[in-house]
Amino acid sequence: MEDKMPVFPGTRAPEFIDNCTIEKNGFNEKLLSLQSHTGTHIDAPFHIFSDGKSLSDFALNAFCGKAICLEHTIENPLTTRHVNSIHNSLKKVDFVLIYTGWSQYWRTIRYFDAFPVPDTEVLNMLVSYQLKGLGIDTISVDQVKSEDLLNHRLLLGNDLIIIENLTNLRPLLNVVFDFFCFPLHINKGDGSPVRAVART
Repeated sequence: MEDKMPVFPGTRAPEFIDNCTIEKNGFNEKLLSLQSHTGTHIDAPFHIFSDGKSLSDFALNAFCGKAICLEHTIENPLTTRHVNSIHNSLKKVDFVLIYTGWSQYWRTIRYFDAFPVPDTEVLNMLVSYQLKGLGIDTISVDQVKSEDLLNHRLLLGNDLIIIENLTNLRPLLNVVFDFFCFPLHINKGDGSPVRAVART
């Protein structure tokens, strides 16, 4: 994370201020100012629903488990047929990560425009597997201009967490691996930056 890094349009950019320095105070310490949905981050149901679960309502094991990464690109969109074809694998995982390839546009205006998002029918099928969460390498699971946030409502309404702004997913395509995305322990948190880690 760093000053002026890309954020969702209309969101305040983070600031990292040298509040104390070795020269002045004998130690280094930064003052952090950032929105809860900065960088790679988690959305909790409370992000969308006033009565939804906050981060502090989840047990720690909600943020780790087995995962599989599926492709959903403009050239090769994820379909219900594909989801059906990997039924046995999906029964064994806690998370589905979606590779769109869009992280290559990080720090460009294109990152925020017309990125691939799974359609509702596909997401409904994935929700039926009682996953812990779904991650994606885009700024959002809904288009930036979306007003109804249907994908957020579908996933968070079923108590799945959402992990957005992931990167380096391509090497993980179609394999099962260990996934970790622990948030800061924010009381009544609607979201939090995470350091997402995969272990194959």
